[in-house]
Amino acid sequence: MKFLIDAQLPYCLKLWLIENNFDTSHTDDLPEWNLTADLTIADFTDEENRTVISKDSDFLKLRILQDKPQKLLMITTAISMQSTFIGVSIIPLKFSQ
Repeated sequence: MKFLIDAQLPYCLKLWLIENNFDTSHTDDLPEWNLTADLTIADFTDEENRTVISKDSDFLKLRILQDKPQKLLMITTAISMQSTFIGVSIIPLKFSQ
């Protein structure tokens, strides 16, 4: 699998995925770095057959409204005020046509 890590996620995630034999890029690797527009990222990942990994809800909106990017893995986090537990859910999004 091939991934592109979005700006809100740490560069060390890219390094960890590479260490685990995944072809991975980060928005820091793109010509406009973290300033790259979401639509540009979506076009790049579709051309390269990559999955966007992001916490940015704008990608979810883009996926629903424009069917881009083709592959999107949304990461959400929740912090409970009653404990120190931090929950993480990973939601792969694939819509059939």
